[in-house]
Amino acid sequence: MDLEGLLKEKRADILDRWLRMILDTYPPDAARIFALGKDPFANPLGDTIRRATSDIFDAIVDGAEPDRLTAAVDELVKIRAIQSFKPSEALACLFFLKKVVRDVGKDNGDAPDFERFDTKVDHMVLLGFEAYVNSREKIANIRVAETRRALGKLLERAEIAVGVPGLQSETKDNVEVEANT
Repeated sequence: MDLEGLLKEKRADILDRWLRMILDTYPPDAARIFALGKDPFANPLGDTIRRATSDIFDAIVDGAEPDRLTAAVDELVKIRAIQSFKPSEALACLFFLKKVVRDVGKDNGDAPDFERFDTKVDHMVLLGFEAYVNSREKIANIRVAETRRALGKLLERAEIAVGVPGLQSETKDNVEVEANT
């Protein structure tokens, strides 16, 4: 059996193992909560991880268009960026897929299939790095905007803010701020 057929046949097992490896990166109590509930309202983080891993796996196996893979990777990595995982920790979960597939297919695939699969996972990790950097940049911009807003309010209260340029230069959604150099 070729690797693609094996991946489709063992999809549920692969996704379950991959999810367990990802959840093992969390503290035990949190991992237990994330693993148990499948209700997106009661367990949004666990549901998002479960959905993202499924979408990533399907996009890789099906050779889906890049936007579909990018969106799924972004969803998973964004969670880990917000949770302040280091870049290596945040992206390690993507590499876990290689290990799981090798374990499941150790007696069933030939080297060229694994090589093509590894190339797809490596590409996915590059997308993940980009998603991580973008998420961390967005978080930094939000923090800068919040600091500016707090400082502006403080100066207004002290009646000093008159004529201080840039303290009120935020967009309406407070995400992007104007650079003042």
